[in-house]
Amino acid sequence: MLAQGAVGIYNVAGPVGIGDHAAVAEYHTAAGTDYGPPYYFGNDSCEDWRGDGMHALASGMKRVDVGTYTAVKVVADGTFVTGVTSLGLAEGGVAISDVQDIIDWLEFGVDAGQIDDTQEARNFVVANWTANRQTVAQWIWDAVDEFEAGIIDGTIAIPTANSDDEINAIREQYPLE
Repeated sequence: MLAQGAVGIYNVAGPVGIGDHAAVAEYHTAAGTDYGPPYYFGNDSCEDWRGDGMHALASGMKRVDVGTYTAVKVVADGTFVTGVTSLGLAEGGVAISDVQDIIDWLEFGVDAGQIDDTQEARNFVVANWTANRQTVAQWIWDAVDEFEAGIIDGTIAIPTANSDDEINAIREQYPLE
């Protein structure tokens, strides 16, 4: 994909996607670049810290912590009901990574003994990530923020499907052409 000009690789394999990041890093090494395209996009959790924050642009995060907490809370509160519970962006069940997510993940790495326990090392990763994100025009980040706000406040509706009939209705509305 990189040889064909891909500007980003989105990992859809969780931690197995380490090879995707390695390919992007190798591309940059061969090109003599530190930041900019091609970018690595993480999945499941914040993976923006990979490779000292050099090549990741953002991660699409499934907030399993929020889902787990919500499930335990409704049981503990006695408000559990059967059926599908959807935790989207507005409910905190998914998110796009930001600087606080990197800081949190770096702390997890320090606690696990996998990341240097110095503020200097953490600052290095965050500075690299910031420099990489600055290679994308600000209007794009503004648009991302606008879409996120619209989804959260309900002015932008994201179709979801919890049954075959609902899936078929969405497919009819948005055909693949």
